[in-house]
This record gives sequence, C-alpha cells and structure tokens, in this order.
Amino acid sequence: MEDRLIHPTELFVDSFKVQREWIEGKGMLLLLAIFFGELGAGMFLVSWYLNYLLGMVFGIVIVASLKTTFHILFLGQPLKFWRAFTRPQSSWISRGVIIMSVFVVFGGLYVLPAIPGFNWLPWTAQSPLGNALVVVAIVAALGEIIYVGFLLASLPSIPFWNSGLLPILFITYSLLDGAGLTFIIAPALSNEAINVHQLKRIEIWLTLFAIINILAYIWTMYHTTVGGKESVLELIKGRIATPFIGGVLIVGILIPLPVAIYAHFFLMPYAVLGITAFMALAGSFLLRYSILKAGIFPPLYPLYTPV
Repeated sequence: MEDRLIHPTELFVDSFKVQREWIEGKGMLLLLAIFFGELGAGMFLVSWYLNYLLGMVFGIVIVASLKTTFHILFLGQPLKFWRAFTRPQSSWISRGVIIMSVFVVFGGLYVLPAIPGFNWLPWTAQSPLGNALVVVAIVAALGEIIYVGFLLASLPSIPFWNSGLLPILFITYSLLDGAGLTFIIAPALSNEAINVHQLKRIEIWLTLFAIINILAYIWTMYHTTVGGKESVLELIKGRIATPFIGGVLIVGILIPLPVAIYAHFFLMPYAVLGITAFMALAGSFLLRYSILKAGIFPPLYPLYTPV
C-alpha cells in the first residue's frame, strides 16, 4: 500500500462526534467506579455528620471494594495498577487513586477503634489523633467526590463537561446518595440511634438543591456553546431523553421528593420510603450516565484520548 501524508484537518472532527470511550464497553466500568466512589464518600460524610458509625464503615467499604474493583477493571492489567500512583503531576487518574487511598486509610483508622476487637488502639474518635484522622478523611472524601467533576470540567474539547457547575452538581448528588443509602441501612442493619427526621430534612434540602443545580447547568450549557447546546438537546429530546427525563427527573426526583416531604410530617411505611430511596439512587446513577453519554466533540475540535 502506498504511503500518503495526512492532512492536518484529518486530525479534527468536521461534525459533532459522540465520545464513547468513557461510557460504552469498558467505559461502563468507569461509570460504576465513579458512582460507587462518590456514593461511598458521600455516605461517610453524611454518617459522620450524624455520628453514625455503621454508615461511615459502609462508606469506606464501598469505596475500598466496589470503587477500587471497577476502577482496576477499567484500567486493565491489575498487576500494574501501582503505576496509577506515579503521575499525580500530570494524570487525573493518579490524583484520583491517591485521593481514594488517603480516604480509605485515614477513614479506616478513624473508625477502627469503635469496631469490636480494636478498642485496644491508643486513640478514639474524640482524641486529638482521632480528630486529626477524621479531618484528613473528610478532606479526602470531598476530594473523592469532586475530582471527577474537575476532571470533566478541565476538558475544553467537550464543551458540555467544561463547566465549573459540574463539580457542584456532583457534590450535591454524592451527599444525596449518601443520605439515601444511610436511610436504607440504618433501620434494617443497625440498632444505633439515628435522627431519622434530620436525615429526611437533609434529603429534602439536597434534592431541592439538586433541582436548582440541574436547571442551572442545563440552562448554562444550552446558552454557552454550540457543543453544549447540542448535548442539552440530546438530553431533553434526543438519544438520552429516556434515561435523563424518565430516570433522572421522574424516577430520581419527582417521585421521591413528594414522598420524602410527606414522610417528614406524617407517618409512612418504611417499605415505601425504602423503595423511593432506591429510586433516588437509580436516578443519581442515571444522572452520571447521562452526563457521560452527552459528551460531544463539536466540529473542528481535536480528538481527545483520556489519560
């Protein structure tokens, strides 16, 4: 075959091009890693605020097991996973792995003395060392929640992701997920005292804030760039309308929110509340799916391969 020179314009897309690497095939593993990482970190933060030990332990275990497993499977070559730690100065994957490790280690050390069999450790949650451990764990948990949002926002080649509103949206949903899962497991798996009414208030306010965040994000992306507008159109009436409108908005918000408000003032069966909490978690998963799926390269932007 005769060699030929590649014209520079062939390195660019000349029409809208859907990004597929982060959402199709192995990309679904990345989506699962993102979801479970933010769910676990959010659950740890909400449970710490409520002084709920089992919830903190659950949050750490979710990140250490599910997030780590799916992340390794996405990257491939598990025996070489250690290399993910070696490039924090240039790779968001390295930064994310380091943040995750700090959260698991310091969060684990913080809760360990309260677990039966480990009360011999020379610190408690209220001791100076315990306070230092939880401060680091909280900062790392926040980092675990927002780093994906900052990663996506740092990619100018996909305008729909290139927004400072995205990390805020991820923070809101991670805390909402954490509150929802805490509500599910608290009555079923633990005898620890937990303020259920306070937890429901947290869920209600976070859901209302999530609505504001979604509307602000969609409006901003629609009016900012051609690529962002195309992504929004895909969300509201295109190929992603079903998971976004049906899953994120209806299943994840419009059904659980009235139920939560009613339950805040009146008694309601726990089974109903548990089902709506699972619905909210499903909507949250579909939010991340929709955002990744809506990533589009506009015309004349260079192709991008994530590192």
